Amino acid sequence: MVQTGGEAQMVVTEGEVKYNGVVDYRKRLKVKRGDIVEFNNQQIEIV
Repeated sequence: MVQTGGEAQMVVTEGEVKYNGVVDYRKRLKVKRGDIVEFNNQQIEIV
């Protein structure tokens, strides 16, 4: 979805990422089964 870790940190800091439906500003987050991450009009469900 992004090219580098630095770019990922930037989009998180700018509030462009949702974690389970809520904007999440944490740069480090352990996702688990059943979580949904949203960015750039795309959803990923962790299975």
